[in-house]
Amino acid sequence: DLLESQNSVRDLGIYLTKDLKWSLHLKTITNKANTRLFLLFKSIQSCDSKFLVKMYYAYIRPLLDYGSPIFNSSSKQNCLLIEKVQKRFTRFVFSRCYKYVYNPMPPYLERLKILGMESLESRRLKTDLFFFQKLLTNEIHIESSLPIFCDIFTTRTNPRGIYPIIGSKNIRSLVRTAKLYLKLPLYIVNLPVSSFINAVK
Repeated sequence: DLLESQNSVRDLGIYLTKDLKWSLHLKTITNKANTRLFLLFKSIQSCDSKFLVKMYYAYIRPLLDYGSPIFNSSSKQNCLLIEKVQKRFTRFVFSRCYKYVYNPMPPYLERLKILGMESLESRRLKTDLFFFQKLLTNEIHIESSLPIFCDIFTTRTNPRGIYPIIGSKNIRSLVRTAKLYLKLPLYIVNLPVSSFINAVK
């Protein structure tokens, strides 16, 4: 019997579709995260914001962080879809823990600051840079018929000669990440990989 054609496939927790877009993957992980979010606040009655943040870090945020160097894109719509989960979490925390402290409720970025959190977009950018550093230091390798980097393009604006091949389709965010990486100070770039991620702010 012939195998039935599928429009999507799940591989190592990443949902891939024929059109190589991430809408299905993002919809799936945000739906799962929102379900866990509602269950968290339904099953835990604590008004301790620090405890609730720890629960969020343990059970919800990993769903949104996993595999981000693969699906992360510059699409504002995709970024907003993921960030919406964390925005909802911070609203729930303030409604329960700070109902009589903040009126009206502060905007999202201010809520993050009060709770000691950072945006998911910022976390993905840091993860991209960490992944890029590992590529450059040969700690990880991507199989490709074309070279991903050409190290002969040393210019005034690119003294390190880092130039990802534009046609490379291994990671869509590679070119964007390279531009961010080139803006990092040399003292950070030259750090060991184990210290690099903590130095990137």
